[in-house]
Amino acid sequence: MKLLSSILAATMIFAGSSMANPQLLDGIAAVVGDEVILISELEAFTMMRMEQMRLHETPDFDMEQFRSEVLEDLINNKVLLVNAKRDSTLAISDEEVEGALNNHISTILQQNNITLSQLERELKNQQGTTLPQFRAEMREAIREQLIQQRMQQFVYHSLNVTRRDVERFYEKYQDKLPQFGQSIQLSKLSLSVKPSDELEEAVFTKIHDIRQQLINGGDFDALAREYSEGPEASAGGELGLISKGTISERAFEDRAFNLPVGQISQPFRTRLGYHIIEVLEKRDRGVRVRQIFLKVAPDEEEVGKITSKLDSIRQSAQSSEEFSQAVREYSTDRITRDRGGNMGWSTLSDLPSSVRSAVRDLEKGQITEPVVEQNTISIYRVEDTADSRKLSLEDDYSVIAEQCREYKARKKLIEKVESWRQDTFIDIRI
Repeated sequence: MKLLSSILAATMIFAGSSMANPQLLDGIAAVVGDEVILISELEAFTMMRMEQMRLHETPDFDMEQFRSEVLEDLINNKVLLVNAKRDSTLAISDEEVEGALNNHISTILQQNNITLSQLERELKNQQGTTLPQFRAEMREAIREQLIQQRMQQFVYHSLNVTRRDVERFYEKYQDKLPQFGQSIQLSKLSLSVKPSDELEEAVFTKIHDIRQQLINGGDFDALAREYSEGPEASAGGELGLISKGTISERAFEDRAFNLPVGQISQPFRTRLGYHIIEVLEKRDRGVRVRQIFLKVAPDEEEVGKITSKLDSIRQSAQSSEEFSQAVREYSTDRITRDRGGNMGWSTLSDLPSSVRSAVRDLEKGQITEPVVEQNTISIYRVEDTADSRKLSLEDDYSVIAEQCREYKARKKLIEKVESWRQDTFIDIRI
């Protein structure tokens, strides 16, 4: 289990535990506020970073200088942690820590295709520890990581990035920006497909009956497991912490952020179906929500009608101009309709699997068969393809703007850490 060995080793490094290298006689490398950096932690991070950068192959490599640089990075991380802990709005709940810890363990199990019992055996053989000890080691480390991430997100979302900022960033760094891999430029024509009135009424009645059960004292967790049709049903409808701006359904986000904690919403409709939600917790930048969801899908007869219409369009609108004209005349997707269907460039790997499968083997100028996507059916025309390509402001503005924001956030965070260092107790002991 070579993969498992590497994952466990990296995990123990992440936890800052001497268990990452039991042979080391541990000691303190530095004290930052009330946080400690162990010598074993420093050595483990140094070796891991050397492997990642392949520095062991460099003949004139200065090990002491490199170790000092790694220690400075660890100190900066602790300075960030110390100051983040002082901000009550960045506090992490025990539920969030347990959720992240369980996800981490689930990832280990899935990546290695093993059971929890097998993981326990590997922990004992490789690290000389038990699963409860492993969880205890990881729990505080994960809390620290979540606090640091929340501070980084706070800085990120507090930034205002103008178009001029993005243009200047691109002018300065365009040659250093990563290239996209295999890419495709698509145009889309979408037609919405509506469920029957009978189905709409049946689901409407059912969701109101479920809410009445909740009002009469029914258990939300149990009712979600019994009735909800979302992937989170098995977890009692728990969606976790939702940040503002991360939900594509505006109606859902508005309800979630405006509903008082502990109150059960009236049933409401999105393009996917009907929802009942309960807000479990609110923070400045997020809410923790659970839901009961009933989907409303169109019947096969209606899907067949729309599919036939799209087949007819794709036969008669072969050229780029004809396709663009058909989009403006028929498409129900307002965003792409106003652009003649133009979706811009996308990497193949970023496309939804149904679209990726439909366009993968097509050449420039070809149009897909109708693709069913929730309550819409679409056809896609391949406008251009590229094995790799550079980012451009014209085609990739949103991607470049995101990288500009990340760059500004890193710069601002570095400035904050440098400022905090002046007021933070730091004692380097090696």
